[in-house]
Amino acid sequence: MKLEPRHLEGLDTAALLGIAITLLAAFYFQLAMGELPCAFCNLIRVGFMLLGSGLLLNLRFGMQAWNYLLSAIGALIGSLISLLFMFAKAPAYTVPTGSAILGLHM
Repeated sequence: MKLEPRHLEGLDTAALLGIAITLLAAFYFQLAMGELPCAFCNLIRVGFMLLGSGLLLNLRFGMQAWNYLLSAIGALIGSLISLLFMFAKAPAYTVPTGSAILGLHM
């Protein structure tokens, strides 16, 4: 079975919707609930925005490898920052920051 551009367009749209929901939830907690994000969280949001911008370029200007490269770079940046965050802030001996939502501290 060969993937056609309309299939990839649907996947790009679904992924972009998931990214938008994630960023909207993060901004809701920051602005409406007063939860201040740490520097790592802000950098992870930049990675999400880069990932989404590549997908958005695909939807606007057509499927191009450079747009997927931008998305891959954004995903790589976000995952490396998340890994750094896990090593710096997630160990058991660190003090949690933010209020607990569903048992997890923001």
